[in-house]
Amino acid sequence: MILILEGALKCDRNCKYCYQKILHGEGTLNYNKEAIANTVKFLYNRYKDEIVLHGGEPLLLPLQDIEYFLRLSYELSGKSSICTNGLLINEDHIKLFKKYKTSVAVSIDGFPKQNILRCTKEETEKTLENISSLASENIPITIMIVAHKLNYNYIFDFIISMSKIVKHFKINHETLTSYSISPTILYLLWKKLAKLQLLPININIDPINLFISNLLGHEAECFNTLCDPYCTQNAKRILPNGKVANCSVLPIETLYTFKPTYKRYYILEKRDCRNCKYWNYCYGGCAAYFYHKDRYCYAFYKIYDFLADILHINCQFREVFSNEDNIRNLPF
Repeated sequence: MILILEGALKCDRNCKYCYQKILHGEGTLNYNKEAIANTVKFLYNRYKDEIVLHGGEPLLLPLQDIEYFLRLSYELSGKSSICTNGLLINEDHIKLFKKYKTSVAVSIDGFPKQNILRCTKEETEKTLENISSLASENIPITIMIVAHKLNYNYIFDFIISMSKIVKHFKINHETLTSYSISPTILYLLWKKLAKLQLLPININIDPINLFISNLLGHEAECFNTLCDPYCTQNAKRILPNGKVANCSVLPIETLYTFKPTYKRYYILEKRDCRNCKYWNYCYGGCAAYFYHKDRYCYAFYKIYDFLADILHINCQFREVFSNEDNIRNLPF
């Protein structure tokens, strides 16, 4: 995934759990569109990643610049994507989305009472109206939900309610603040959503369908695949000057190497994750934990156990990093 201008734009929200606040500017920063475009072209030609217009809040950009980036993506890949809080969507944006085959990911945590860490009741209602407007124009929509203490009991009902007009949902989990849920609660939420995902209905719920795909031998999401903390190949940021930076979940601003190394996984395989039967599916979780396994390891293990039993998959530990040859001469 290529994230354009992530952290280079201000945001019109003040989400209580936001991990990017330190990156948000006081206003829209100066940015070099030509330098950004050149980097996008280079990365796309090299990796064929999805290109996502991200922020801050990208809809704070002038309309002509939004079109510039969506058109760039469309010309390279035949489609475009944007991640937004959805509050600012208007008819002009919708025209661009239709023109450039844009998939729109809208961040919202549920019904108005469950979305208060992000928006007021009125703002949430406006966002829901805008989602309906996108759906009426047959624009592909993903609803992105952050699971936290105020909404985890209502996410299932919210998905059922929204599934009339939206077919793709992505559930993330807050990890850094007092609003975080425990690994046990996260597992119980995932288990409930897995039971829904496994029904013969036309909706997709990430990360559940990603876990299933992963168990069936396909590549998973960035947080449970090989992802070098110093080369986050699954999530690259493009800065205002066109330089490439790491995924902003990690506490590394601009350090980036195009040659991944796997010291983290050598260490985890020999230590934290030794003999775990889901090692070859999870790989210790998000690389933001560097040389330790993900603090939500329990939730990952339990959901893999639940799904592997249903899918009749016998998972066994398989050593990947048998020696240190592939981690020599590292830049760190």
